[in-house]
Amino acid sequence: MNISFIIIIFYLLFYLKFGMLLLFIPFSITYVFYPKYIFYIFWIKNMLWSSLSFIIKLLIPININVDSLKLFNELVTKSKQKNIIISNHLSEIDFFIISFIFNDFDLFSSKIIVMSKKLIGYIIPCFGIIGIFTGEIYLDRQIDMDKQKLSKKINFNYMFLYPEGTCFTKERKLISDEYCKKNNLQIFQYHLYPRISGLKLILENNTDIHYIYDLTIIYDNIPKKNYGKHYNFLYFIMDNKFPKKIFISINKYKINNNENIIKKIENIYIKKDNIIKNFDITNNNFIPIQYNYLGGITNFLIINIISLLSVYIFFKYNICKYLYFIELITYYFYFYFYK
Repeated sequence: MNISFIIIIFYLLFYLKFGMLLLFIPFSITYVFYPKYIFYIFWIKNMLWSSLSFIIKLLIPININVDSLKLFNELVTKSKQKNIIISNHLSEIDFFIISFIFNDFDLFSSKIIVMSKKLIGYIIPCFGIIGIFTGEIYLDRQIDMDKQKLSKKINFNYMFLYPEGTCFTKERKLISDEYCKKNNLQIFQYHLYPRISGLKLILENNTDIHYIYDLTIIYDNIPKKNYGKHYNFLYFIMDNKFPKKIFISINKYKINNNENIIKKIENIYIKKDNIIKNFDITNNNFIPIQYNYLGGITNFLIINIISLLSVYIFFKYNICKYLYFIELITYYFYFYFYK
């Protein structure tokens, strides 16, 4: 069993319980009365991503390799434009892999929001609370219920999402293929058919989005013939089955508001399928990314100082216990009525 991953989970549970206690009230005041300073909340969120990447890198030595340093550096460089980042979704640890990339984004200028299912907001209060203030989009994954959330102007530099909506498994692939056959749509070999309706609504209501950056993630320990197995957390924890190398192919696509977005996304996924089909783990020209240890450890220390202070005031002052209780009630009340 992988003890390192168990440590990471306990660390996350510890931080998720106490980490936002000190920040919820100032976040609320900033959000309501001083909205022009919301970028400070984005700073904290970026620090949290970086802190997460640091503890994973420290305990599980995963190396990230990309096919284009030029595109990678362009992606993480300060941008005043709106861009979308999409990725395939092969396993339940994809979230942790993406944290390595977010560690390289400009800490003080990148407004990164994540589109995820509503359940994520419920079970990860730390990220969910920050997401309330930074405009994160939590989906019910039913277009009639999500239409209002997607049909509005959104403030971000980068929006990250998994268009497939869920992890690639044989069972979900059968459902996806059946849907494609009924609707005469493209069937992919290594991907589910992407949920394009939501992305289409975002692009229609945010015409200032400039590019889509597409990430195709490949694991060194998951052979192509085994795609479709459910690679959940338990799979990686048992017998230390974590990958040693992750390969990420990066492609960039210009958004043209007059083009057929459904056809464009289909073409992107055709290319993604071919990338995986033709990829050779033992013979490729991918380049390793140098992890930013200084940024990681700095943000790790700052975030944990906040967390430890939260723990201290929680046990030191009884009023803070009530504040924490009110914070959680407010949080779950928000998500219950979140539209």
